[in-house]
Amino acid sequence: RTNNTTKEEENFPAMSEWLNKNYANVNEVKALNEYLQTHMYVEAGARSATETDVKLHALLHSFVSRLTNKKQLTYVNVCRWFDHIQQTGKCDSALPKISFSLFAPPVQRKLVIPECTASTSTAKPAAAAAVKASTSKPAAAGNIKSSSSAQPSQQKQQQKGKQPAKKQQANRQPKKSAPVAGSPPSRLHIVVGRVLEVKNHPDSETLYVEMIDVGEPQPRQVVSGLRNFISIEEFTNKQVLVMINLRPSKFRGVMSSGMVMCASSQDHATLEVLSPPEGVAIGERVNIEGEDGEPDALLPKKKSPWEVCAPKFLVDAKGVCGYDGKALTTSKGVITCNPALAGGRVG
Repeated sequence: RTNNTTKEEENFPAMSEWLNKNYANVNEVKALNEYLQTHMYVEAGARSATETDVKLHALLHSFVSRLTNKKQLTYVNVCRWFDHIQQTGKCDSALPKISFSLFAPPVQRKLVIPECTASTSTAKPAAAAAVKASTSKPAAAGNIKSSSSAQPSQQKQQQKGKQPAKKQQANRQPKKSAPVAGSPPSRLHIVVGRVLEVKNHPDSETLYVEMIDVGEPQPRQVVSGLRNFISIEEFTNKQVLVMINLRPSKFRGVMSSGMVMCASSQDHATLEVLSPPEGVAIGERVNIEGEDGEPDALLPKKKSPWEVCAPKFLVDAKGVCGYDGKALTTSKGVITCNPALAGGRVG
């Protein structure tokens, strides 16, 4: 992932302060996880792992090694960063590498079959008795009065006998399940946009502030960490892909309402701003093959689908960008980039 931040950088500590935190306190780990959601390395704007990353890797090794698969998803950004740092070969060789499973397991639903109640067994004898009484021979004249008076009580018994059967039938009807939300990737809203204006961020050497037309009545202001990768001249008037349902956030005091999608090499030294095929209309949604659900109006702050999906957004060997092997598509074709970025992240 690139430095297309989605959190307010001014709320985070300076990079040197990360080494002075007590990571036995889970709140400190949560703060680091939030920071790494929008940073590839601890030092903002870094294009490769630094000494700060290596030292922080050693500090967190004990904590990360104890995480269960479920807890790895809770700290998905820390685990993504940790795994990348341990693959650089710069870490202490005495620290064993840790395996990660950063994808949510499938949900298994248990089929519940209602148990038969004892009242069901008494329903049939009661009903049978009622039928037998109604089909028997007429009683003697002297007994007509008594038999007619007994008829209401027999009807009541029949009704009592039938009630458990009705209840049992109601119990057998399947319960209506709650509506299931779309799959995590289908909930992301990525559209085609055009960059109208680009300015340097007044308080950052790595950030741009862009005004982007995404097909809405007013252009969106987006802050992106692309200053070290693309010039203002090249960026201006460029067609881009923008994720527009991230929660608006400030970067160094400037509000951002989206994220420009990019592809980066596996070592994150090279980055390319993604563009749609020629002829795609501004505002058109970029889909994922086989994912047809409606996007969220705004992604939740906690358990965001983007955090779950991000590790699976990759570039394949042919330079096709996609999610879990399924291409990002438009009405004019798939989204591609330089094949030299194969195996790199999209985000």
